[in-house]
Amino acid sequence: MTNQFDVIIDRRAVPALKTHKMVLGEDGADLFAAGVADMDFLAPPPVLSALQKRLEHGVFGYETMPDELIPALTNWLAKRHGWEVDVKHILRSPNILNTLAIAASIFTNTDDGIIVQPPVFFDFYNILKENNRNLLPNPLILKDGRYSMDFAGLEKIASDPKAKMIYLCNPHNPVGRVWTKDELTTLGDICARYDVLVVSDEIHGDITFTGHKYTPFSSLGAAYADNAIICLSPAKSFNIAACCSAFVIVSNDRRRKTFQQENSRLTVNKNNAFASAAMTAAYVEGE
Repeated sequence: MTNQFDVIIDRRAVPALKTHKMVLGEDGADLFAAGVADMDFLAPPPVLSALQKRLEHGVFGYETMPDELIPALTNWLAKRHGWEVDVKHILRSPNILNTLAIAASIFTNTDDGIIVQPPVFFDFYNILKENNRNLLPNPLILKDGRYSMDFAGLEKIASDPKAKMIYLCNPHNPVGRVWTKDELTTLGDICARYDVLVVSDEIHGDITFTGHKYTPFSSLGAAYADNAIICLSPAKSFNIAACCSAFVIVSNDRRRKTFQQENSRLTVNKNNAFASAAMTAAYVEGE
């Protein structure tokens, strides 16, 4: 079962965001759509087969999460990234942006500061604005075509008592940096020193060029994991953003309980039959 990477797919045949007039404009029908981070390849054959099988069942009532899904995720993380995750630390979420918003709403207060590292995914800014949190920019440094973190600047910002959280993008979107273990350790040490919670968007972790290894922030060690909320999804890896959900890894017991309570309060802890089928197939057979 191999993918057909040379087949041209008409994204305009469905209401794809990247080809929609809200992105390309009213007169953008002939433009090449490259402004949204999804791929123009088919989803992997195992995912398509799993979705077809689920469709053929024909009944789409309320469902629980399949027993195979969480083991599929933990096995993937262990095999691909050497990260052993305790299943008790895993929560579900509709998507990563939802996770970032919930984290901001329950672990910071109105007018608290959240650090971001621009140039970064624009929705980070929207979340802060809509939740009445203050943006604390820690711009990346561009030198000789390569971005790096400004750790001196980060330390100065993090030392401000109003700084309560950082949105880490690991690997970084859009600059493409796969942060090294040393870089992440330095960031983690600074944040721990000033009690700044690390909320890490790691949706692009599976997609790295040869020679560049994605390091899950919480894999750095127990102390780092205790001060982190990790956001994961197979959306980018397998091009299934419209039919999957997300996972939240919270090692700290108190924060995990708080997060779970908020999920329940907002009733965002339901399951989608097609998302479950797609994600399980992707992690088990999509490699």
